[in-house]
Amino acid sequence: MIRVVSDEVPEDQAPPEISARYAHIRGLLGSAFVPTVYRRLALYPDAFAPAVDLLAAVVDLSNTSGFPEQARSLAVAALRTRAHGRGPRAAGVSQAIGRYRAANPTNLLFSLAISGPTTTWQPGVMAPPLPPPCADIWQDIRGCHGGPIVPGLWRDLAPWPDELRQLWRQTRLAADGGDILTARQPVLDAALDLLSDAGLASDSGVLDCLPPDAAMAFSWFPVGVASMIVEGEFLHQLTNSPETHHGRIAHEPA
Repeated sequence: MIRVVSDEVPEDQAPPEISARYAHIRGLLGSAFVPTVYRRLALYPDAFAPAVDLLAAVVDLSNTSGFPEQARSLAVAALRTRAHGRGPRAAGVSQAIGRYRAANPTNLLFSLAISGPTTTWQPGVMAPPLPPPCADIWQDIRGCHGGPIVPGLWRDLAPWPDELRQLWRQTRLAADGGDILTARQPVLDAALDLLSDAGLASDSGVLDCLPPDAAMAFSWFPVGVASMIVEGEFLHQLTNSPETHHGRIAHEPA
C-alpha cells in the first residue's frame, strides 16, 4: 500500500473536545468521515471553533439551494475532455470517489465562507504548465495541486495503488491541457454568488487569528476544493464509462 503522510488531527487521535466537534461536523454533513479542511483546521483551536459554528448555516444553504447538484453539473458541462474507462474497477475506488463527490460542494462553500478576501487565493492549482512529473506519486499529486496537502480523495485511493496511478495519470493529462482550470471557474463563480446572496461571503473570514503561514495554507482550499469537484466528476466518468480508446483520454468537445 502507498503510504500517506499529512499534517492534521486524525479522527482516531482527536482529543475529547475536538472529537465532539468532529461528531457535530459528521452529523451536519451527513458524512461518515470528517473532510480534510476540518481536520487541518483542528490544529488551530481559535479558528476551529468559530469555523465549525458557521458550518450549520453553510450546510443549510447548500441543502436548500441544491448547490451540490449544481456544482457537479457545472463541472461536467465545462469539462472539454471526455474520460474513457478501462473496464471494471475495485468497488472501493468508486465508493471513495462517490464520498467526495457528495461532500466537496458543501466543503467549497465552507472554505469560501471562512477564507476571507479572494485576493489571497492561490491560483496555481492543477493549472498548466504543470511541474515536471515526479516518481513519487504523492509529491507529484501535491506539486500539481500546488498546496499544503495531498487532497483527501487521492489519499483515500491509496489502498488501490495500481488504480490510483492510472487514474492520476489520466487526470494529470486533463489538467495539463487546461481542462481542470477551465471547468472549475464556473463552479467557483456559482459558489461565490450563492454565498453573497445569502450574506455568508465574508470580507475577512474567520482565519484572521492564524499565523501568516497557516492563513496562506488555508487560502489554498477554495481553489483546491473547486478543483477537486471537477476532478471528482472526471474520475466518476473514468470509473463508470466503458473501455474505449484503449483507456486513453480523447480530447474532443464535450
